[in-house]
Amino acid sequence: MAASGYLTLRSPSPGPRDIGRLAAQVGRVRSAVTVVGTVKTLPRQTQSQKRQLLIDVQRLGPDSAAHRVGGKLYVTVPEDQGVGLYPGQQVAVRGYLYQPRRASVPHGFDFEDYLARSGIFAGLRGESVVVQKEGWPWGWWAVQQRMVRSQARFLGNRKGALVSAMVLGQQAVDLPFDLKTDFIQAGLPMPWTASGFQVSILLSGVLKLTERWAERYRIWIGGTGLLLFGLLSGFEPSVSRAVLMGVAGLASLGTDRKIKPVGLLLGVAALLLVIQPLWIWDLGFQLSFLATLGLIVTVSPLSRSLDWLPPAIATLIAVPIAAMLWTLPLQLYRFGVTPLYSLLANILSTPFLIILTIGGFGSGILALLWPWAGSLGAAVLALPSQGLIWIVTSISQLPGASLVVGTISIWQLIWVYGLLAVPWLWPRWQKQLPLIGTAAVILVLLPLWQVQRQRFQITIFDQANPPIMVVQQPGAVMVINSGDRNLVTQTLTPFCNAKASIKSI
Repeated sequence: MAASGYLTLRSPSPGPRDIGRLAAQVGRVRSAVTVVGTVKTLPRQTQSQKRQLLIDVQRLGPDSAAHRVGGKLYVTVPEDQGVGLYPGQQVAVRGYLYQPRRASVPHGFDFEDYLARSGIFAGLRGESVVVQKEGWPWGWWAVQQRMVRSQARFLGNRKGALVSAMVLGQQAVDLPFDLKTDFIQAGLPMPWTASGFQVSILLSGVLKLTERWAERYRIWIGGTGLLLFGLLSGFEPSVSRAVLMGVAGLASLGTDRKIKPVGLLLGVAALLLVIQPLWIWDLGFQLSFLATLGLIVTVSPLSRSLDWLPPAIATLIAVPIAAMLWTLPLQLYRFGVTPLYSLLANILSTPFLIILTIGGFGSGILALLWPWAGSLGAAVLALPSQGLIWIVTSISQLPGASLVVGTISIWQLIWVYGLLAVPWLWPRWQKQLPLIGTAAVILVLLPLWQVQRQRFQITIFDQANPPIMVVQQPGAVMVINSGDRNLVTQTLTPFCNAKASIKSI
């Protein structure tokens, strides 16, 4: 009850002068307006080849006598208009205000909810941007861009962006959309979402290099590395969780006490949700915790069941299986899609990810001190980065790389996670892990197969413009008035979550 009240209290809502309150009124008129505000984020490329950024709104109108408003605004502008913009500049953007729309179909992308979690209640389709006042051309964003430019000097934009994103995260680096799509279709944990994987690699490397040093020096160096990594990546939810887990591990090392990892994970979750309760709805946050929980409770029994293999290979196989077992049910619940070759992709890519994480962090630190040294350090990562891209691209192009099986119900989700928790709650069941895994798969696939085999359904979405009709039957889906590309990717694809050929009229 208290948690629910706290979540409601901390949920963003538009203030009396928020531009979101004017968006509906101005948007109905469909006349161009000029919004003046301060740039908050670096422009990033969208799927439609535009640039998106956030601004803190100051007034609605080009002059100082204009209507005073406030709040944050999601802005998209043409590619050429976003060049050279950086945080701190005061800009006047001319375009059309609109209210972000809710998902028009079940399981579609809810743009309104996505922005509202960040306290944004209006958008602007910008046509032109005029810089009214230059900001201070330095800040943490400039430090991040110094690293990005240094690593891209000899690696090129594509490979350099991949290496930089593994340390800085996706907020600081623009990765090509085709590369992002390949990673997703191959079923790899997105390496541009800095998380516990990178933290564990960096912390293990630091402790290994300093194993002959005094304990207090190892702890200080490890803690400094964790803090620096968190600052570089912007303390995203997954990074915050991983850094706190790393700090707890260092504290255990310093006090020579054993920690209970599951209890620690739950404690970290509670602390982070007190700081930012809206993270409870963040899918990346949810997947990060589930993957970590899977590594804690499932890797050991899996490794023991693979004791006929060399220990290093057994661990290499057990880690991605454990992470996949605990994250796949949530992915099926949310999207109804499973990457068919995820396990293969994870096993093959792990050595490359380790090399690129360590090399990216090291060359990034060098870039802060001396950009040319950072560029030379990053240059040695050309072969591993190209190898990783080749593996991901090849797997994503295999037949049936993404298997669309349909979404599962909330009850199936609860039962599956209950089964996965059995070996942890009752250790004597750990030897039956293959049987438990098979039962979980049957629990998911059998109802889905039964539904898909008998489905014949006609659905009309009258809120879309123009209205959409979807006819679903075994083996095929027919769409009438499918609309534009954004409508297809954001609404129709999530809804048409049956394995079927799609015919559009």
